[in-house]
Amino acid sequence: QCRWENSRTARAAIRLLQTKRKNNITFPSIKLSDSDVSAGVCQRPQCRFETVMTGRGEDVHVILDIAHNPPAMITLVAKLEATYPNKHKRYVVGFSADKDIAQIGKLLLSFVPSPSNIHLVEAVNLRAAKIC
Repeated sequence: QCRWENSRTARAAIRLLQTKRKNNITFPSIKLSDSDVSAGVCQRPQCRFETVMTGRGEDVHVILDIAHNPPAMITLVAKLEATYPNKHKRYVVGFSADKDIAQIGKLLLSFVPSPSNIHLVEAVNLRAAKIC
C-alpha cells in the first residue's frame, strides 16, 4: 500500500467516482481494479521529492520539490531531515511572485543551520518573483 500524503484522498475520490449514484448525483461508471487504483495513486508527479544524481562521481543527491507554501516547506524540510539525517544540505529556492515568500523564507531560515546554505534563483517566467 502506498503511503504518499495524498494517496488516501485520491483513493477515496476514485471510489466515489466508481459509485453510480451518491446524494442524487449521477457519476459515470469507472471500472478500475484495486491494483490499477493502487498503481495510480502511488505515482508521484515530477518535482515532488524527486531524487536526481549529479553524475560527478560524488555521492551528491539533488532533491527536486515544488514546496510552494508554508505547510509544504515544513513537510519538505522534515522529509529531508528524516531521509538524510546528519547530511550537509544546500537549498536552491525560487518562487512565484504570488506565493507567501516572506513566511516561507522565515520558515526556511529557522530550519537551515546557516543562511549561506540557501541559494536564491529567479525563474524565467512571467510569474517569477524577482530577486533584485
